[in-house]
Amino acid sequence: MGSKGTYDIVSTSGHAWLKPDATFRKTIAGPKGDVAAELFKGRWLTGPADDQNLKSSSSLCDIAGMGAQTADGSDTKGDRTTENGKPALVLHVTDGDGSKTDVWVSAQGKPYPLKSVSDDRSTIIFTDYGVPVAVTPPPADSVVDTAKLKQATGA
Repeated sequence: MGSKGTYDIVSTSGHAWLKPDATFRKTIAGPKGDVAAELFKGRWLTGPADDQNLKSSSSLCDIAGMGAQTADGSDTKGDRTTENGKPALVLHVTDGDGSKTDVWVSAQGKPYPLKSVSDDRSTIIFTDYGVPVAVTPPPADSVVDTAKLKQATGA
């Protein structure tokens, strides 16, 4: 399976901005991917953080919420390893829908997630814990509202 693309995500309480590359633009728009690619052209998709097109991505910015998930008994502990030079423990997690994700968790200091790889090969790298982040929304002329994406693609 080839890459489904990449994207950057910025999220504040209640609002999110997602900037997809050309491959991901086509992935999220399905059969109307070319329409989405034309609509975006380097712009950010924006809307409420709970919008269906942004929800799963913006939730990745909520580390506290990720830690609040509870194991259902099918999750297993894997090997000790290193991730980006840091001691880590791999956890094999099965979601309620049966999808599987491997999560590398820091084995030194606070048990922050360091990396996540899902069974569809989506990879997320987590860095810079404890570093203050100044969230600056993209300028208005650089965004496309999720409503406009839905209207153009039916997504």
